[in-house]
Amino acid sequence: VHLLNLAASRALKPLPRLSTQPKHISSKLKCVRIVLGGTNSERHVSLMSGRNVYFKLRAQPSLELSVWAIDSHHQVTPLKDYHLLHHNLDDLWHHLSEEAKPTYPTHLLSSIYLQLTSQEPSTPLAYTPMALNDFLAQSKTHNAFIFNCLHGGFGEDGTFQHLCETH
Repeated sequence: VHLLNLAASRALKPLPRLSTQPKHISSKLKCVRIVLGGTNSERHVSLMSGRNVYFKLRAQPSLELSVWAIDSHHQVTPLKDYHLLHHNLDDLWHHLSEEAKPTYPTHLLSSIYLQLTSQEPSTPLAYTPMALNDFLAQSKTHNAFIFNCLHGGFGEDGTFQHLCETH
């Protein structure tokens, strides 16, 4: 929650304090969408940042987390937990485009996934990108908090934040 509060304060949009809300409200999940990827050379760092944020925030039961990747054409794709095990975004995009399982041995992937999530891995996610504007509109409909893990250019020059604010 500390990370979310820092990000919210930078965006000048305070998060509701879930711990001080009445009991009947505190059970409602706060939708948080972690966005990573991008178009520049720092996109691989973005994957590491997004992965770290996701695994830190998973410990908060009041949050409904999802991870989304932006490609070079500004298409946004939802990711599964195991997609975050890739070392770089090029491998991730290849995996998604081929709709194949990771190249790791199945028993190893299952073991790692089980340790990280306490669940067995689900079936691979179909590659279903959407336009960035559609993603932002959908996020607004879900009243989602967008956690920007984009590095460099588009993610740090205010462009992405401006797009989020105007939707």
